[in-house]
Amino acid sequence: MLKTPHIALFVVLGIVFWFAGAMIIRLVGEAAFQPGNPLLIVLYVGSFPLLYVTLVISSVISRLPQHAMLQPTVIMTFTAIFIDGVVIAWMPQFYGETVEHVMRGAAWLLFAGAAGLFCAWLMARRAPILEA
Repeated sequence: MLKTPHIALFVVLGIVFWFAGAMIIRLVGEAAFQPGNPLLIVLYVGSFPLLYVTLVISSVISRLPQHAMLQPTVIMTFTAIFIDGVVIAWMPQFYGETVEHVMRGAAWLLFAGAAGLFCAWLMARRAPILEA
């Protein structure tokens, strides 16, 4: 079970990583978040190594082993999803100027959250087996 300082750290990291994702949406731009754009495939596939690196960084910052990152990833992900829901509802222009851009960008951000959870689950499965 994580202690309060770790939980607070992972909430802060969830905010930081959400903001980084939001800036990717904003900087990559409306043109990338259009139907049929091959860059969308790159963004979606690239989410897996990007989130793996993010989890390794989180592991180093928190001093938790990589195989123990599933619970912290849940905390970071629900933090990011809460913020994402609020921003989409009340400040969609934060992501972009058009509904299409906001919708596709937010969809990618949710996908990236799921990719992070999947990566953390894979890391947890590689946990060292301890002998009794």
